[in-house]
Amino acid sequence: MTTRQKFIIAALAIADIAVILTIALLYVHYTVYQPLRQPVSSAFESHNCRWQAAVLMAQARLSGTANITSDDTLRFEIIYPLVQKQQADQAAQAIWYAFDVAWALQSQYRSCATFTRVEVVVTARREHQETDEASFSAAASVADLVAFYTGSLSEETFIERVSYSVSGLQ
Repeated sequence: MTTRQKFIIAALAIADIAVILTIALLYVHYTVYQPLRQPVSSAFESHNCRWQAAVLMAQARLSGTANITSDDTLRFEIIYPLVQKQQADQAAQAIWYAFDVAWALQSQYRSCATFTRVEVVVTARREHQETDEASFSAAASVADLVAFYTGSLSEETFIERVSYSVSGLQ
């Protein structure tokens, strides 16, 4: 093997090592050092509360996510797929199912009851139509939620205390 061939092999080996190190550094940078979208409560994470919320949401036939934000708000983001002739306002019922999930977390999984407010955002969307969607939002304090589910607050009063908003409904 000539000196030139040895030089070419050494250069290719160095280039291989450089490429492998670059890929490793990029992988570490984009997986380890990326911040969460929303800060979440460590108690919510440490007690498998995210898992419990996911199980309860699946049982309620809700598709989406549940997180505790840094201001102790349990936030649901739900996608509600609409079938061909279904009205978008029917998706608003998912807000009540999410309140049921929040109540179950509050009453059955006490270690997960670290939230003081519940926010629900339901996005109703027709399949294969990203632009035709409606959004329903509701927020309630946990004190009102507990009072409603324990019977010390009427449904009418609870509905008055919940803040609602709707967008994109035609």
